[in-house]
Amino acid sequence: MGIPFLLDDRLAAMGIRKEIFWCPDTAPHALIVGATGSGKSYCCQLLLGKISIYEPTAKITVLDYKGDRDMNYLSGCERFKRYSECCEGLEQFYQAFLARQSGEDTSRAPLFLYFDEFSSYFNNIEDKKILEQEKRKFATILFLGRSFRVFLICSCQRADAAYFSNGARDNFNLVIGLSNMSSEAQTMLFHEYKSELKPDRGRGTGYMLTNGCNLQAVRVPSVNNIEKLHTAIKQAVTR
Repeated sequence: MGIPFLLDDRLAAMGIRKEIFWCPDTAPHALIVGATGSGKSYCCQLLLGKISIYEPTAKITVLDYKGDRDMNYLSGCERFKRYSECCEGLEQFYQAFLARQSGEDTSRAPLFLYFDEFSSYFNNIEDKKILEQEKRKFATILFLGRSFRVFLICSCQRADAAYFSNGARDNFNLVIGLSNMSSEAQTMLFHEYKSELKPDRGRGTGYMLTNGCNLQAVRVPSVNNIEKLHTAIKQAVTR
């Protein structure tokens, strides 16, 4: 069935709660885009908590390039890296992927990498050789990760094609755009459905595509117990 994540916004407006599920095995990689104030960080943390609960063997790696206070509760966790440590964290996750690809690791517990503001990370790599190396790691996981239950969840303000090698951006099977996106963002991520996007999206609402189709208006549900959410995320980062 998958992981219950967002709500159908059209039904929610009528007081009907219908959850929308994400199944990583059929739509393996997620891209969540939104400007500052769109509710993107809250949405991503909700997703991480849901993964922890509904995929109880999942291991999550969190790379927080932004490095603000939102994820202070993960400080000290081995698979939590901030700012300058993100290079190390990406390499560790990439090696975990290679271990599965080579057969050294035969386990099937899902591995998730959440990379917050990955585009800013790429923007601040001055050495072009290192930049291309990092982009290739990303692209390899996007192209091949599904077979080994290795998944990416990436969030950013803009998802320009320049951040990806060899058209790897198209391998994000779950695409979520929050709040009212710019015309450029609509074209990049929702090109075929651009005419269907309405300018009525506020904080915590937006649109979603799964495997390039089935456009849905979505809403991020509220969390009653934020401490419980943080505990669930921490469990998946430390297990």
